Amino acid sequence: GVALCAYLGLVVVLQAHTSRHIWQPHEFSCHDVRGGCERRIPFIIHQMYKDEALPEAWAETPARWQRMNPNYRYMLWTDHELEELIATHYSWFLPTYRAYPNNIQRSDASRYFLLHRYGGVYADLDIVATRSIDRLIAGHEALLPLTPNIGITNAVMASTPGHPFFGFVTEELVRYANAWYHLSRHMTIVSSTGPTFLWSAFLHYRGRGSVALVQPGVWGKCTVCHPQCAEVQGSFFRHLSGGSWHTADSRAINNGILCHPILLMIVGVLVASAALRRLLWLPLTSVVCLYLGQDLLDIDMWCAPFAWLMGTGQHAGGHLGALEEGPHVV
Repeated sequence: GVALCAYLGLVVVLQAHTSRHIWQPHEFSCHDVRGGCERRIPFIIHQMYKDEALPEAWAETPARWQRMNPNYRYMLWTDHELEELIATHYSWFLPTYRAYPNNIQRSDASRYFLLHRYGGVYADLDIVATRSIDRLIAGHEALLPLTPNIGITNAVMASTPGHPFFGFVTEELVRYANAWYHLSRHMTIVSSTGPTFLWSAFLHYRGRGSVALVQPGVWGKCTVCHPQCAEVQGSFFRHLSGGSWHTADSRAINNGILCHPILLMIVGVLVASAALRRLLWLPLTSVVCLYLGQDLLDIDMWCAPFAWLMGTGQHAGGHLGALEEGPHVV
């Protein structure tokens, strides 16, 4: 019980640090996109849906992307076309691809193969560009977005064709397809093909220095705990209503573990105490004090020794006010 509380306590402290500082600006590695920076990522925008009949909420997404980035080739991939891509160029993966129990897993997996095969920029359909993305991708070979919740997400990514990281990711998919911790639909999706899988793959990849990490404030991501946060001035994207694959267990995990981790710890300690037929007064008192005094104690300052956990790789960010001005979606 004490060990569990200690582990969850570390998660809470890291989350507090992330939530408080994730919006701070970071320097771009490249400032002159007109000639001083080599453009390595192809000018291609990839998005996907089950067919060409987009739902009303996302119907204007392709046009908005093309309006903000007229020099990019826009490609909307259907489920049929994605399976053809796998069958033609990655036939070794086709049995795993077809065996996934949820279509969202095939959607997750195929985006990694798209970037490995063609390169370019991938974005979910609930993400629309608010400005040209030239400045975001200039000078980079691979980009992954940090989430204001925990870790890395796969909602927006960019890469050169054949980048070793995405080759590594595609190979790891087979190993993660079936695991003992796939205990619910949500956990199966996120840990086999989704954001948790991608985060794990990144942390296991030896060439992390070639992958730039984009801060949430740069790509305009809100935390799941406050999905209606104000649009970040100068960010590259705006988020529409998403999470179409979420079910009851997704909402329980997001609202519980991500949004109320300390309260969850308290419940966990009480359950452990009842199971052991005794009260674990020390860890329970510590957790309660942490919850009540988190602002007074400024617990995010405790995170300095653990900065290495997410300090690997480059960090692509920017002083947003200094970015090149361009047209914005109204």
